[in-house]
Amino acid sequence: MPEASRPLITSHARAEAVARPAREPASAGYGVSLADHEIGGRRRAQNALARRLYPALHAVTLACSRLGFREAGERTGLASERTGLASERAGLAGERAGLAGERAGLVIATSAADRHAVARSPQVFLPPITESAAQRARRLDVLLAVSRFVSGGLAQDVAVMLGTRGPELCLPGDCGLTPLAVARLFIDSGRADAMVVVCVDPRAGDPGRHEAVAVVVERTAAAGIAVPSLSAALSTDTAACVPAIGTYLAGGPGDRRTDAPGPPGIDCTIRWAAPAAPEPVDIGDFVDRGRRLLDESLRAAGSRELGVVVASLLDLSPEHALAAIERGAAPPEVAGEAGRMTFAGGLRQHHVDRGLRGPYIAVTGIPGASLLSLAIAEDLISQGVVPAVAVIAGDWVGAGATRALAVLDCPDRPYLRSSVSALVLGPAGGQAGGRRIRSLVARRDACDDFGAELSAHAPDDTSASGCTGEDLAAALAFIGRSSLPAAPVGPSLSRFLGADALARVSGSLGLPGRAAVSVRNALGGSGVVLLGAPR
Repeated sequence: MPEASRPLITSHARAEAVARPAREPASAGYGVSLADHEIGGRRRAQNALARRLYPALHAVTLACSRLGFREAGERTGLASERTGLASERAGLAGERAGLAGERAGLVIATSAADRHAVARSPQVFLPPITESAAQRARRLDVLLAVSRFVSGGLAQDVAVMLGTRGPELCLPGDCGLTPLAVARLFIDSGRADAMVVVCVDPRAGDPGRHEAVAVVVERTAAAGIAVPSLSAALSTDTAACVPAIGTYLAGGPGDRRTDAPGPPGIDCTIRWAAPAAPEPVDIGDFVDRGRRLLDESLRAAGSRELGVVVASLLDLSPEHALAAIERGAAPPEVAGEAGRMTFAGGLRQHHVDRGLRGPYIAVTGIPGASLLSLAIAEDLISQGVVPAVAVIAGDWVGAGATRALAVLDCPDRPYLRSSVSALVLGPAGGQAGGRRIRSLVARRDACDDFGAELSAHAPDDTSASGCTGEDLAAALAFIGRSSLPAAPVGPSLSRFLGADALARVSGSLGLPGRAAVSVRNALGGSGVVLLGAPR
């Protein structure tokens, strides 16, 4: 990296949006019914027609429309602000040329997203779940609401708006300046040249009004606001992101602490992996197992200078949302309950109780959460933040998730399992017997760019990971296009939601040669994990 070039905040904007009244149907504005398999087209139509249907989406759209993007190559000049939904879309279509085709990624931070929408048709999620029950409700409303439940859907919309093709990940909305830290981490480590950070959540005391802040962080020698140092940013991991980042952007020079990036490219090895274990028997066992694995990771690391990255697609949010629906809670309370991070929050408290001095980061709301957590862990080590990082991944497939999948008539429901798994990573060179690991991450439609790396790695064994059958097929298709030597390729019949990629990596550690895992997830978190042979 040229000495004068460093990650800077080159543009930022804020916006807010108000939710529709609860009595107004979600399908208002649709002239015809659409087939269930056209959920993608339905969501695109919804984005254009219902500006107040999903306030988180609308606030994010407004904030992103007010960002200024430098031109590709020269990256100079700022775009003018635009207002009104039609001009927002037209403006973004023109501005996205500043990011399209470049190595630009995306960080979304939210705890609520638009999860309140599942309470518009609460009877659909109550037993018995039957075809007639789903048909009695407005099917379009239900499918749109469920598709908006995870923040990965929001990430995909923003990625399409801006044309980003790099890493995309989702964090909870109460992690302070951590979104800026992760954006900087991916730039410093060479995973991206620019990252767009977007945070959105309801305003404190006004759950119907969502506030969003959007920031462009890019490696440049031009003028800009210094990105906070990793140590400073990662020390704010319990504050609400929107006000924390807003305060940082408005602060004086004394608030703009920064530091020089370390050299990227330090190889990482797997120091320890949790042995395979049966599914957790209940929610208590699920959460307790995560705590036990953190304790075992601490023993394996041998030092409290240990970072922790927790990955979960759903955490326990469907269970909390279902409990709120069953007691007749209003949509804002449903959204609040769905935003509770019991698994990740419990591990964060355990991190504090054990006196760990490394950072704590949670990746949630995105199917490839464990793949992205591996990438973050590697970069924390590469940048010298900590000498070891524990990656703990878990998801619980309980009544809430099962009922939502039943309402959607999801064909993957029989294959989804609860799980908790863990790895400890450290720098290469000091651990005999450890496998080297390298994680490559990008937007799903950009992952073919990793074909050369996969072929050069020449794995003896290759496996595929994906949350849905469609994702799994895409992962297998990539392997087939990569001109690999003859090697067994195994699909996964049991899948573990956001923890699946980590489970596949753990399952490959007992193999004798080089291995690789191809990961595809339509709602974010795609790439390839390359594992060296045992040493």
